[in-house]
Amino acid sequence: MDGTHSTAPRQFAQLFCIQVPLGKGHATAAYGLLPGKQQEHYKEFLTVILDACLREDVRPSPSTVIIDYETAIHNAVLSVILSQNIKIQGCFYHLTQSTWRRIQSEGLQALYREDEAV
Repeated sequence: MDGTHSTAPRQFAQLFCIQVPLGKGHATAAYGLLPGKQQEHYKEFLTVILDACLREDVRPSPSTVIIDYETAIHNAVLSVILSQNIKIQGCFYHLTQSTWRRIQSEGLQALYREDEAV
């Protein structure tokens, strides 16, 4: 699951996507235009998706959900997907983004680029 802010139409805060395993890769199963990044927005979106699945007699039961590090989405997943065994895993891409932003905010990007020991 992931959200992107730059591609969302102006009246929305983000375009949120759910991808699922398919064969040797993944496929996007759902898109949602969300008005914000609050826990209630994520919960409502996930509930709508799960209700649609149930109407089609599909019962998703993921063992692992890979998402970014927002507490709101973590809490929403845990409250909507009622599985005791679900594992929330942080996204490596978002971790590296966050690390690079921190390096920049500390003014260390030149040192990082120029000194192999850093």
